[in-house]
This record gives sequence, C-alpha cells and structure tokens, in this order.
Amino acid sequence: MVPSVLFIGAINLSNSPKGGEEYKNQLIFRKINFVDTKQSYVDTHAWKSNPVVLLNLMCKLFFMKWDCILLSTSSVSAYRLICLIKFLKPSLLSKLNYLVVGGYFSEGIRKREFKWENYKALKNIIVQGDILKQQLLRCSELKNVKVVPNFKQFNNSFIYSANNTNKFKFVFIGRISKTKGVLEIIEASQTLKFSNPLLDFQIDLYGPREEDINFPENLPVAYKGYLDIMNNQKESYERLSEYSCMLFPTYWKGEGFPGVIIDAFIAGLPVIATDWNMNKEVIEDGETGIIIPIKDAKVLAWAMLKMMENPEMVSTMSQNSLDKATDYHIDVVWSKIEKLIF
Repeated sequence: MVPSVLFIGAINLSNSPKGGEEYKNQLIFRKINFVDTKQSYVDTHAWKSNPVVLLNLMCKLFFMKWDCILLSTSSVSAYRLICLIKFLKPSLLSKLNYLVVGGYFSEGIRKREFKWENYKALKNIIVQGDILKQQLLRCSELKNVKVVPNFKQFNNSFIYSANNTNKFKFVFIGRISKTKGVLEIIEASQTLKFSNPLLDFQIDLYGPREEDINFPENLPVAYKGYLDIMNNQKESYERLSEYSCMLFPTYWKGEGFPGVIIDAFIAGLPVIATDWNMNKEVIEDGETGIIIPIKDAKVLAWAMLKMMENPEMVSTMSQNSLDKATDYHIDVVWSKIEKLIF
C-alpha cells in the first residue's frame, strides 16, 4: 500500500529560496515527489500575512488521514503546532517527524521555553549532528532523537579553478554582523598587517549587511555583496574556488549545522571556524580546517598566518574538503531520512 505523506514547511515553491531553510525544504519537497507516495504539502512561507495557509493546514491535519507527517519549520512555530496537535488530535504525533531547523532547539528545551514532554510522542526528532543530540539529551528524557546531517544539492562533476595568484585569499559568507565574527575578522587583519606590513593577503566578505560595520580602507578587507549560491551554483562555486580558505568565526546563538561549511567543502576550501555548536563536528581540526576559540581575534590571526605559511598543508586540506563534501550530498543524506520516516 502506498503511504500518504504530508510535508509542512516554508517552501516558497514558486520562487527562488530565501535562506537555508527554504532551500532545504525545496530539496525535501522534490525528493518526496520521487518517492512512491501519496503526498501533499502546506507551504508556510509568509503564513502570517496569508490566513488561508493556516486554514489549509488545519483542514489537512485534522480532516485527512496521513501515514507520515514531515515538519520542517522554526523551533517556535514547530512547538506551537505540536502543542496544538497534542491538544486536538494526539494520535497524529506518532506519525510526525520533526526536522529541527538551526541550533537553538536544545537551548529552548533547557530554558523550558519548549517543554520536552510535548515531543516525546513524536516518531522522530531529527537533528543535524551528535553535538546537538547530546545537548538535547542533557536537558530532557527524550528517546526519539535521531541524527541526520545537513545537505546540499550539487554537481559532483564541477571542475573548479584553484587560486593561482601569490596573494592568499580568504572568504567569509554569512550575515555581516558581530555575532558572525565579522569584527574579529577585521581585528585579525589589523594584527597581521601590523606585524608584517608586506604580508600579501585579501579577505572578501559576502552576505546581507545586518549591522553598520565599517571596513577600514587601509586593510585588505572588502565587502563584496551577496553571493547567491542557492540559485547560481556553478558560478558561485567557481568564484569560491578562487579563494584559498574560508573564515567562519561565528558565535551566533542560532547556529546549527551551517550550510556554508558544506559550500566551502564543495569548492575545496578548508575552514577556520570557531569552536561553536556543530563546527567542530563538521570540521576536523587539522584535516579540513582549524578550530579556534570564539571572540579571539589573535588566535584567528595566528590560524590565518599558519594557512598562509603552509601551502602544502592548505593543498592537503583542500583535497580532504572536496572528499568530505560527498557525505553531504542530498542523495546520500536522503537515503538516511527515508529509513527513519517510512
């Protein structure tokens, strides 16, 4: 008998995805369409301004029969919906698979913003790494937590051009904000130029500017706008491959399994990243990058200098990163999701 599947999440199906959540949900939606199922969906994109979305959700949830429900929304939205289901139709919870978005969920459980008891009847709570699972288990008695990593859709046959210039080029992708470590990047560049004015390097930053951060003109740090990897993969990865290393000194509280680390691996870039949430689980220190403390510009400068002074190490890390990228291809990860939900 063909199973019936309901997928709930911000898909923004008729448009290009806005952010990692919509990108991920569009990939899931396409994968479900290739499974032998009777499937339906509720696209929660912009639901606050469209009451029809909530009406559609209520009708499909409570007046139709489902063998499997996939829920992929923010922690707050997911919690409200799960509580509503528990109150109105608790039998649905055993069909529900919650794909946790971001890294705040366990913190919300710890602070009792989300009561873990409301999740214990779910079929699966799927987080993106063992670190997130252990954080969750330390503050709850949940027995249904499973681990499936983040994923991307990409072409394994992409051929990238390496950085062939003498200038060592670093890249950052993310929100231009303090909690993403942008100030530490600027300070690290100051440290490096002060200690060695002849050091030839460049740091380019891509992403939405959420805070008014100035980039001193006397430093080799430049804001390059927005790199639309989700919608222009080939061009974006070709541009990324012109760099030598990615910087990711984040300490943002909502960080989970950052998709930009997968982007770095796809383009063959090692990553200098902070010891924050999932970073040290995804990046193997000394193999695919260097792990540093948070809010420490001096150590960031040291790690950057180490990369610049050891081209053979960077070359090895680059190949390791390319090899690691295949673990996060949607086809590999989706097979793990299928085994859990069906």
